Order: sequence, then C-alpha cells, then structure tokens
Amino acid sequence: MNQKTIITILGIVIIILIGATIYFAIINKSTPVDETASWQVYSNAKLGFEMKYPKDWKTMPLGYDFQGVSLSKDGNKSIFTVVYYKSVSDISGSQTVKSFDELKKDPLYKNVKEINFLENKALSVTFVNLAINLSETIIFVSKNNAVYKISYDDNDATDVSKQILTTFKFTK
Repeated sequence: MNQKTIITILGIVIIILIGATIYFAIINKSTPVDETASWQVYSNAKLGFEMKYPKDWKTMPLGYDFQGVSLSKDGNKSIFTVVYYKSVSDISGSQTVKSFDELKKDPLYKNVKEINFLENKALSVTFVNLAINLSETIIFVSKNNAVYKISYDDNDATDVSKQILTTFKFTK
C-alpha cells in the first residue's frame, strides 16, 4: 500500500470514529432515564386524578370526612397528600374562604404565588407551624369548580415529593 492510500483509510476511520462519538453522545443525552418507571400508580377515578409513588411507600386514608389520599414512607407520618374539595368554600383555614383568590389572603400562608398547574389556575403557598416543626408546600389547584389541595412536607423527602408531583395527572 502506498502512503496516499493509508492516509485516505486513516482519514475515513477518524471521520467514522468522530461521527460515532457525536451520535452516541446525542443519543445518551436525548434519552432521559425515567426514575419513576418502577413506581406504583395511585389512581382515583371518582376524584379524577392519578400519580406515581415509590414502591416502598404506603397509601393512607385521610380520615374525618376528607376525600383524597396521603402517602407515607413508613405508614405513619404523611409526606405527600392530595385532598379534594367540591368547592373553594369547603376549604377551612384561618378564615372563611368564599373564592379562590381569598386563599391568597390567609395569614397562615407565606410565599404565595399564582401559578399554572397542568393548564389550571393554581396557588403555591408555604405553610409553617413552628409548634410542631412543620413546613409544607401546598398547591391549591382549581379544576372544574373543585379545588385540589396538593401538599408535601418540606422537611422530609422533598426531592421524592417533587418527583411525585411531576407524575400527577388529572383524569377527568
């Protein structure tokens, strides 16, 4: 083989290696890993929502006359909760609430922000109760005249709670 042929073959090999490296780098970046793929699915057709949660977590009933579900790592302490209210006036806080906008005025809520949650009007608030060392993020979502109160403990499993939140879907 002459020198010109060797250089040509070497050039082709280098071009193929560069192309393969770029191709695999793009493939690896564009295929995200779904960390929730092996999680369980909680679905409530009556209340119109579903979400995923870790396999080792448990669902717990809410008690009283509340409708929804609570998720717990150990079956005792609630970490992530969804409560369904037929209307905004069913929400009891430190004051009587007659409209969704009145939630913003509740003195118990801090860091109040209007947000869009899955194409629905929503409020994101922080609720802090120092007496029991509780800080939780609450998202009130208005959907079909009902209100969903989605909350999670800011002191425990915050990253997992945020992942659960990304899997939440309305089913009706």
